[in-house]
Amino acid sequence: MFDGADGVLTDAMPLPQCDKDVISLVKGDQKSVSIAAASILAKVTRDCIMYVTINDILNMGLQNTKDIQQKHIWRLCIHMG
Repeated sequence: MFDGADGVLTDAMPLPQCDKDVISLVKGDQKSVSIAAASILAKVTRDCIMYVTINDILNMGLQNTKDIQQKHIWRLCIHMG
């Protein structure tokens, strides 16, 4: 994954398996534009996956389940996005 890189910046995450130089920055998204951009991409990707997954589940009719705990979880997912 990091073949062409001389080193890797992370947002306070160690990468012990990486053979490159790793710089782990606390609050890295505030100190590095690259880390901030990667964080935004990761969050947008996660949100898109969650949106599609929740809509797929709701379209399967599972929103009518009798299980109160599942109903509560779906309400939280929909409410929190």
